Amino acid sequence: MIVEHNIKGVLDIINRAYVLDKGRVVFTGTPNAIRDSDILTHVFLGKSGAS
Repeated sequence: MIVEHNIKGVLDIINRAYVLDKGRVVFTGTPNAIRDSDILTHVFLGKSGAS
């Protein structure tokens, strides 16, 4: 398990990611799925339109 906010660096070394928001898993997937989703923008910046 890695807990890190350097998302770009982490996505290069992992096989699967879990995105947490307020202690709950809100997204799980491969590095490519995370890159293709707007979930990180939604969770970290509070933008609308999370998929």
